[in-house]
Amino acid sequence: AMDDSNAEVRDTATRLLGKLVEHLKPQRITPKTRSNMFRALTKNLSDSHSTVRAKAVRSIGKMAKFGFIGTKEKALAKKALGRISGQDEAFAWDYAYIVRAEAEEALKYMD
Repeated sequence: AMDDSNAEVRDTATRLLGKLVEHLKPQRITPKTRSNMFRALTKNLSDSHSTVRAKAVRSIGKMAKFGFIGTKEKALAKKALGRISGQDEAFAWDYAYIVRAEAEEALKYMD
């Protein structure tokens, strides 16, 4: 569903991953599955629809907040979120305010 041609399906699937990590313990999901979740969300950071990108950012933030990603993934996410919010050296932020706002919020959980 994360790769579906319909943006609404991608949006819903992306949001679902964030909701799951709010209500499950990390130990209930295998490390491989958590890694697959993170990769799918990272891929959706470049979706053509800003709502999908915003949900991907929020869900990555939730994965960090609730202990579903480790130090390596947090570092990767921090770099991507910094780029999205215009905090890197390129200053090439995401054009959609909602995506930038979500990135700034999610960055709180990357340290």
